[in-house]
Amino acid sequence: MPRLSVIALAFGAFTLVASVVGIARHLPYQFGGTGDPDSVAADAFLHGTGISAPLVFVAVIIVLAWVAGRRGWIGIAAAAVVALLGTVGILAGFMEPALRTLDPLVTPIAVLGIGLAALLVVSAVRVVLTATGNRRSTV
Repeated sequence: MPRLSVIALAFGAFTLVASVVGIARHLPYQFGGTGDPDSVAADAFLHGTGISAPLVFVAVIIVLAWVAGRRGWIGIAAAAVVALLGTVGILAGFMEPALRTLDPLVTPIAVLGIGLAALLVVSAVRVVLTATGNRRSTV
């Protein structure tokens, strides 16, 4: 299995765990609006929680990471989109209030989420650069 797919699956598994913690702690999303602490579970799918990405966002990343394993421009484009979405995840993570408090459970989860998003970006950019370099050498 390609490295980018493994990282995307790890990001997905992490997001599920972070979503459970966010729901249990009633941490509403803050990126793209402000969620209601009483509807965190309902918001987790489309908006995420205060410490996790939206589940639909993660599902798209996982599918695109799988497509990025294909040869040709479709794989390159998918990897580029994963890099872009990972960058959005990093920015959103830094904007969440969870990083402004020192909670022994929430803060490490928020930091780990940003780290995994950064790992996604690095891996996706590597796929793009490797694939475009291979294409240039054959032309």
